[in-house]
Amino acid sequence: MDHDDAAPDALGHERAEEPAEDPIAAEARALLSEIEAELAAVSAALDRLEAGGYGTCEICGAPIADEALAADPAASRCSVHR
Repeated sequence: MDHDDAAPDALGHERAEEPAEDPIAAEARALLSEIEAELAAVSAALDRLEAGGYGTCEICGAPIADEALAADPAASRCSVHR
């Protein structure tokens, strides 16, 4: 964007061009978000384990299949409520 093309702000002053987002930083933020979500799911599963509710669906209380828990140990819902 040329300086002549900069859109003015509410007071009529020209705004500086926004710097482009660093693709590596964006990827790192996305990865961090995924890791935080996975950590929260594991923490919730540990809480269910301590409370005696691990392996049961949080919606209906039915058992979660062993195969589903093997694939995702943090699973909190049965196959019907996924």
